[in-house]
Amino acid sequence: MAVLSFGKVTVPSGGSPVSAAANVLSQLAAGEPVLLQSVLIQAHFSNTGKVYVFTAMPAGGVDRRVSLVGALGVLPAPFDPTDGPFPSISLGVPLQAVTMNLAQVWIDVDVDGDSVIVSGTVG
Repeated sequence: MAVLSFGKVTVPSGGSPVSAAANVLSQLAAGEPVLLQSVLIQAHFSNTGKVYVFTAMPAGGVDRRVSLVGALGVLPAPFDPTDGPFPSISLGVPLQAVTMNLAQVWIDVDVDGDSVIVSGTVG
């Protein structure tokens, strides 16, 4: 099993989701999946608002932070930026080696510029 880091993913503008795979998509062919067995998404220590994790990009630019349609989870801001705890969500398909496409997981925020740290496993 390999553990992979996808680094810090920042959402510049709340209401405009960013792919959890944003840091690697530019290195792939258009539409190429980022297949993983599991994913961990952790709120960054400097966040001051909520982080939303969704299953797919909303059609027509619909802001889903209120309806939560397609939501996988909502992470609060860390209680303390130094000592945490740092909220996270773990997604996985334990019986399948690489069936989860990180490019289909989207991150949105309440506060512009908030971010997450993304990691995953293969194999």
